[in-house]
Amino acid sequence: MKNIICICIFTLFGLTSFAQTRYTALPSEIISKNKYLFYLHGRIIEEEGIRAVSKKCGAYEYYAILDTLKNYGFTVISEARPKNTNINLYAKKTAAQIDTLLKAGVAPEYICSRRVEGRIHYFIYFYRNKKRYSKLRTYGHV
Repeated sequence: MKNIICICIFTLFGLTSFAQTRYTALPSEIISKNKYLFYLHGRIIEEEGIRAVSKKCGAYEYYAILDTLKNYGFTVISEARPKNTNINLYAKKTAAQIDTLLKAGVAPEYICSRRVEGRIHYFIYFYRNKKRYSKLRTYGHV
């Protein structure tokens, strides 16, 4: 019985720490000193789901990637987009999240994105052309 209680407690603590740094949308409390990273997964996730397997690259370790980024100190925002996602609407939604972070006092240097695929990543390029977004960081392919 004692072992079961310990397992439950460790599981709850693990889930709590997981929930605090990995999100599918912006966290309810925005902390301006945190570093926020938008992880934009590859299209294979849209086509095959989170457990996608590429013939060329093998299994797509979506959650392992998010956890690795989280372990580097980022507040990771990523959602597995459904099949046939409207890229324009998704880009606007993500841009609105960036606006929210900026309005909450997060410095542009603390907002970045990690792209795997370029087709939805154009929104960063578009917004970087505006002066207030010039310091947003983007990182290339995995």
